[in-house]
Amino acid sequence: MEHYLVIDDDASVYKVKPTENSLADLQALVGGYIECVRVTPEIDAWVNEEGLIKGDFVFNLLGTFVVNGENGHGGYQLVGPVVFTSHDGEGNTLPVPEAWSKKQTAEMDVFGNGEILTVETCVSRMQAMRATV
Repeated sequence: MEHYLVIDDDASVYKVKPTENSLADLQALVGGYIECVRVTPEIDAWVNEEGLIKGDFVFNLLGTFVVNGENGHGGYQLVGPVVFTSHDGEGNTLPVPEAWSKKQTAEMDVFGNGEILTVETCVSRMQAMRATV
């Protein structure tokens, strides 16, 4: 099933169903303006553009580990939710490839046993988790 892979800064992992408006999806999931980090030629990671500046989020160890492990860069320090997607030749955002998602989540505890959530449900769940901290 097509989905974005979302890793929140508390190491919660979600699969989220894309809508027709990928910009709105990404902005809702990262909590603001978006910035793209190219992970591989096929995979993008989207983060909150102002996450480091505003200090609204904490270090995302798991998301950073996935990004740095995949691209071999090793220098990214990501904060807040990280949304993994793919793209086409024209730069349009697409769901993450199923094989890549399975590889990444093989040893992760994905929320709802891998249930595909709506953007709204995922955002509500992440907000609820932040409220308990």
